Amino acid sequence: MKVDTDINSYFKEYKEGAQDELDKLEVKLTEAKTMARTAKLRIDKDIKFINRAFQINLSDEEVYIKNAYIEDNNFIKYITKLYKNKDFTKDERISLAYIIRWIKCLERIHKYNQKAEIVRRRAKMTFKQYKEYVKRFYTQVQAEVLDGNAYRYSHGVGDLTIARVKNTKGKNYKGKINYAETRRRKQEIIDAGKIPYDAKEAKRCEILGKPYNGVSYIVYLNEPYFYQFYLANMMLPGHKLMKFNRTDYRGKSIRGVTDDELSIICKTEEDVLNLDADMGVKLKQLLRLNPSIYIKFIRDEEQSAFKHREAFRKNR
Repeated sequence: MKVDTDINSYFKEYKEGAQDELDKLEVKLTEAKTMARTAKLRIDKDIKFINRAFQINLSDEEVYIKNAYIEDNNFIKYITKLYKNKDFTKDERISLAYIIRWIKCLERIHKYNQKAEIVRRRAKMTFKQYKEYVKRFYTQVQAEVLDGNAYRYSHGVGDLTIARVKNTKGKNYKGKINYAETRRRKQEIIDAGKIPYDAKEAKRCEILGKPYNGVSYIVYLNEPYFYQFYLANMMLPGHKLMKFNRTDYRGKSIRGVTDDELSIICKTEEDVLNLDADMGVKLKQLLRLNPSIYIKFIRDEEQSAFKHREAFRKNR
């Protein structure tokens, strides 16, 4: 498994790989065309025998006229069915084998040409287009995971899943900091002409015996349940289950927008899923929009947290 790099490196590899794939397809196309030509020469030589033996007029068939594969063609189905008949002589079966070989080669040529066209478009893709395709793909991945399903990464990395778990750390546990609300609360204090609380300054004033009027501004996510993001069914050595820390990412269009403000913007589930944001941001908005969806993330009756290994660099 390769070490993760940035999207620019992936794009460069994607483009360079396209030319390599085109070169390989060209070799396969040449081989298939040579085999098809050889089989066709034999069929042309025996065409009168073929028409008489199988009661057909091969020269009138679209596949023969165009010398190209035709999808869902009745003649191809007919020939394939004939080959399964054991009542033919040796020479008749040899003729049938050449016809089928010719048709199979035409089919391969058709598939290789289709694939080559896709790879050529890939070779011409711009970085902007690449970023848009990646974004659309992972937006759909998020939609699946947020619907209670799992997304399986390759190379044994595991299945990305969300679980709803009970807060078993006690009533006095404040929970994680709500950074967006904390920033807003701090600004409100400053705008009101007050001083946001600073622990060092408070300690200094205490030592000097001076009054300190700093106002606490930190807002916590004090909730009875948490949503645990984790990778299950890992095949990496020493790991079966791993919790990881998400980046609370918000795109430029909603950067600085609070959760309350987002809930006003997002009227439907589709609005939420199309946000340029991390899954955690979307999950909070989906729960506000429809609180009953929590049932999608209940993994066991106790709703207990999974035991896991932390995703620290030293463990990789």
